[in-house]
Amino acid sequence: MQEEHKARLKYHRKALIDDLDFEKVRDALVSSSVIDDEDEERIASSDVRRDRARELLRILPRRGSSAYARLLDALRDPYEHLHDLLVRPLDEEEEENDDVAQKRVKEVLLRGHVPPRPVAFVDRPDEIARLRDALRTLKDADGWVVLHGMGGSGKTSLAAEALRDPHLLRQCFPNGVFWLTIGQLNDERGQVDQAKLLMKMNNLCARLDDDSTTPTASGNVEEAHDRLHDLFVDQHPRTLLVLDDVWSPVVARAFAVRARVLVTSRDRAVADQTRATRAPTLVALDAHFTVAQAKSVLAGWTGRPVAELPPEADDIIAESGSSPLAVSMIGALLQKNSQRRRWEYYLKNLRERKLNRIKRAIEYDYDALDASIGISVDALDDEQRERYLRLAVFEDDAVFTSQVLAVLWRCDDPVEVEVEYAEEFVNKSLVKIVGGGGGGGVVSYTMHDLLLDYLKAVGGARVAGYHREFVEGYRESCDDGNFARVEADGYAHANLILHMLRGAMRDDAATLLGSFEWVAAKLRECGPAEALSDYLRFGMTASVKKSGGPRLDSMATQRSSSRQMAALSDFQRFISTNAHLFFDTDSFPDVVQLGLSEPAESDVYQQALAIAKAEAESDPKKVYIDWTNKRRVGEWHLMTQKVTDDPVRHVAFSRDDEAAHFVTCSDDYSVRIWASSTGKITSIFEGHNGVVYHSNSSLDRKRIVSCSEDGTVQVWNSSSGTLVTKFTGHNSESAVLCCSFSPDDKVVVSSSEDGTIKVWDSQTGVLKFDCTPSHDGSVVTCLFSPDNKRIASASEDCTIKVWSASDGSLINTFDGHDSTVNDCAFSPDGTALVSASNDHTVRIWDGLGVRTSAHCTLKKQQTHECCYPMLCCAYSAKYIAAGGADSNIEVWDALKFSHLFTLSGHMGWVHSCNFSTAGNRLISSSDDGNVKIWDMLCEPGRKRHDGDPSFSRRFSLHLKPSSSDDTPHPTPILLAQDLKTGKLKMWNGKKGESEIPTGSNQIKSWCLEPNGALIAVGYFSGQVEVFETGGRKLSTLDGHVNKIRHCFFSPCGTHLLTCSDDKTHKLWKVQDPDIPSSSDENNYLVASTESDTKTANRPGCFFNKSITVVSATVTGHVKIWSTTTKVIEAHSDSVTSVAVSSDDEKIASASVDKTVKVWSSNGNQLNVFSTHSDVVRSCVFSSLGQFVASGSDDGQIKIWNLTSGEEHGVCSGQDGWVVGVHFSKDDNTLVSISKNSIMWFSNTGQCLQVYRLKGQFPKAMLVAGDFGSFFTIDDSGFFYSLHRI
Repeated sequence: MQEEHKARLKYHRKALIDDLDFEKVRDALVSSSVIDDEDEERIASSDVRRDRARELLRILPRRGSSAYARLLDALRDPYEHLHDLLVRPLDEEEEENDDVAQKRVKEVLLRGHVPPRPVAFVDRPDEIARLRDALRTLKDADGWVVLHGMGGSGKTSLAAEALRDPHLLRQCFPNGVFWLTIGQLNDERGQVDQAKLLMKMNNLCARLDDDSTTPTASGNVEEAHDRLHDLFVDQHPRTLLVLDDVWSPVVARAFAVRARVLVTSRDRAVADQTRATRAPTLVALDAHFTVAQAKSVLAGWTGRPVAELPPEADDIIAESGSSPLAVSMIGALLQKNSQRRRWEYYLKNLRERKLNRIKRAIEYDYDALDASIGISVDALDDEQRERYLRLAVFEDDAVFTSQVLAVLWRCDDPVEVEVEYAEEFVNKSLVKIVGGGGGGGVVSYTMHDLLLDYLKAVGGARVAGYHREFVEGYRESCDDGNFARVEADGYAHANLILHMLRGAMRDDAATLLGSFEWVAAKLRECGPAEALSDYLRFGMTASVKKSGGPRLDSMATQRSSSRQMAALSDFQRFISTNAHLFFDTDSFPDVVQLGLSEPAESDVYQQALAIAKAEAESDPKKVYIDWTNKRRVGEWHLMTQKVTDDPVRHVAFSRDDEAAHFVTCSDDYSVRIWASSTGKITSIFEGHNGVVYHSNSSLDRKRIVSCSEDGTVQVWNSSSGTLVTKFTGHNSESAVLCCSFSPDDKVVVSSSEDGTIKVWDSQTGVLKFDCTPSHDGSVVTCLFSPDNKRIASASEDCTIKVWSASDGSLINTFDGHDSTVNDCAFSPDGTALVSASNDHTVRIWDGLGVRTSAHCTLKKQQTHECCYPMLCCAYSAKYIAAGGADSNIEVWDALKFSHLFTLSGHMGWVHSCNFSTAGNRLISSSDDGNVKIWDMLCEPGRKRHDGDPSFSRRFSLHLKPSSSDDTPHPTPILLAQDLKTGKLKMWNGKKGESEIPTGSNQIKSWCLEPNGALIAVGYFSGQVEVFETGGRKLSTLDGHVNKIRHCFFSPCGTHLLTCSDDKTHKLWKVQDPDIPSSSDENNYLVASTESDTKTANRPGCFFNKSITVVSATVTGHVKIWSTTTKVIEAHSDSVTSVAVSSDDEKIASASVDKTVKVWSSNGNQLNVFSTHSDVVRSCVFSSLGQFVASGSDDGQIKIWNLTSGEEHGVCSGQDGWVVGVHFSKDDNTLVSISKNSIMWFSNTGQCLQVYRLKGQFPKAMLVAGDFGSFFTIDDSGFFYSLHRI
């Protein structure tokens, strides 16, 4: 629908709601297809006529360009007056008389939260006229007007006054005004606090949204931006948005939506961030009143004519620099008593304070303004002055509610705070009322930073005492003095630690930082970045001692015990390594459950375990899971940061020794800078029109370079976020894949899909030269050598080239890879190069360009595993690292070239990995949208792969029942392949491991007999061997001629089912070889069935009470067989899973065709369930036979009632393929396993718990009969013995 038509509907909304009866236009709108059956039903569902009209008005703007004309046709006969209203353009609305017009203006501005005129208003006609002229440019199109000037210059008052024009509002903004005060949103490092910004945006969205069905809050700034865009386009056309007091261009960019926008700001640079289709209109405001205007303000406050002002008025104006804020503040002081001696008193104090103690404490351009502050505070009575001085505890730009002030001032009633105390501060311009910042109807306040600076300077040593008393006030408000239970007032969780530290209460702060209950509450209320900031304030780092444990590097922390420091370090690591999980407000994790995955010796785990036990005891339905066999894994993992939902193409640390920041770029077209210590985003750069493939920072951290599929290279100012230079020289149709500053930052090198490598002047963007002759394909990577003398490049032509950095001439070409070379990196001394390729290899070359063949090829120890493309690589003095398509990072010794260990944890291809300048950290990025930081100072002895087994994902398990109260859970006897050696081993609790003597045969599959007595092993050769668990071989089963995909023992353990790529399933009698066989192949074969496709690689299962087998095929058939065979044409595509009910009466099958079917044991179809949206990968009967559950690649489990044939429940939230589902014995609970998590549900679909694996892609899960123990192995080789608390 056109904007003008939307605007008319909005403008005449009240008349339409008052008069329109949907029933009179229903038929016309339905017959013209303006509304469909679903819309009609939704509108008609209300019994209230006005509500039906509201719903129709909500739907119409989303119904295309013809909907408005169809509405007019529908209104013509029954509502001629409404038809006439909507036909007339808004610009042609009838003129209103002055009284009506002013009343309408007042209503519009009141609804829009536009501030009222100040008490002593001064007219500034020239400035107001210029601003109104600028606003009229927004009449016919979206755009921005920016009113800029210094702080205290009166921008807010001027903007509000410009809107008090009925002609301007009617002609340009007929649908009203929305005013939003922004203020200072920066954190302690001067960067925009994303959480505060998001709160502002969500508050505005809530005011704009007339649709109650829309979610009330967005989870991040990007979502809020998109939602604001939709709200203005759909619900508020031709409406003015006023953003008052915007300090940062980053904030302006966040609000850069398709709308008409007026911004007031002290920073002219916000005009560069509008992203509007036309340039914004700038209106500059002088920072000073004229003398006449200043006198008018003083006259207004004192209630006397200008001509009667005393001579001191001129002196006060001169001494204050005609500052609007200072003049207004002094005028307010004179309001009640303007005797001559008061003027003399304020002038005297103003002169005396101008260059004394205030000047020494506060550095601002206008000393007179500081003096005005002192005069205002001194004018308060003693009690009020003391209350005001206590406001020194707040940080700059803090928003605090009357509820918070009640704690600070020890007042029981927030209303008393508002009425009796704070109101005077507001009236005297000492604090300001703001929207937001609190709930429940309490009033929110803020203060100008000059006022706070003054209070802190005046308070001196007393301020620390104010902080202590403030903390004690909160302690008294908590149950039993437990800060973890402090009321969520929007302030306490964010700031309590800060106040403790400011008040020299380090022991209290340490206790709180080491409290699991507090940390959980802090994470819920404030998020991980704020929580980590508390540990940094306390003096904590994430570095590691030589002994392998975390350490604290601050002299101040030495006062606390080493035990306490270790506990705080555990908590800091817990938050940072799980930070990515705490950003999704819609699925915030169970923090206690996450704590249970921490090392058993950590304080995090011990406290989480105590909480879990207490909660499970009070609520038996509560599910908490303990990983009882875990080791202290992941010592090297420092942080996981969620960057985006899109792949993160590149990440690199800043080039300072501390690696204080890192830079990311991704498929969402953006570049971001993050704080390495907290994960706070500090800058966002948006300007590319495609995927950003590469980005990094200059040595001085003042600039960022990035390149994109839009064919450009761009250099940004890292502080302001503004574009400095754009390089356009590569083929505009080809993506630029890599870019990098030279070590001295003077030039930039870039490489492109067009096969070229170009070197540019980093300041001017002038092309210096091309590297020639070029590659014969896309150049994926380019970089400078550490000595700035060479450039290396890698290409899809399978070569690496080394060039002269002075003129681009070719030095050498390295051949040897068999596929695209995805990345290369110099060693720190520049003498070697490492490369990573799609040919699955990582190779070392002479970095000086001397040799033409690889010095060596790096290999993993797990040579039996399949290989994956290697996508990135990095080189430090000690290590070589390479990330691959298997989601892992392999690490080698940089001197011996021997494989050391694998870093696991990403959930997608690892696109980038880079060491810090000091080499003590590695950073990586992945398709999973995450960045991980790894600590490379852990000693080899603490690496998991140096001593602990790493298991294959395929495993077989026997559960040995518990023999004592000391071991309440069954002991797992595990049969799996050791990924380090390729050998099949059995791990048997305290008895340790034993190797199964399979010889040199290459193993494909294996299984344990249900009673744990026998082992069957299938080989690639097609042979099957049966062993006792002690290792003695019992028999060899010959008959298959290709690899054995699967093997299963029957429930009674007497028979074995094998599935082979020779197209057959075979059934063997393995425990009594004397029983006659139905085949002459050997003495063990009972029966065999052949597939009609290339392989018989689909799994099968036994009936529970007979030696009958159910097997599946890729052609959609299900077979029921033993000595005879029943073939069911079950599905139209491959069968992925089959199951048999506990009474052997029913069979279930799941398929790629998205259906689940249930059959009788003789093959008759009973049920068809077909509502999954993707491949159904697993199916299972419930224990009591009431239900069948199916798990799909759509991330859902559906529970079907077998009696009614209806859907009983849906379990949502799995993060990928659902590969297994199990029911409890009473059918009330089920557990599922998917890509990287295990989830517990009620049988109606309620999620009871989520357990997140360290790795991903488990193949199966075994569940103990009591539903209290769960076992699986992930792709990182971790074995999970999980037990319900």
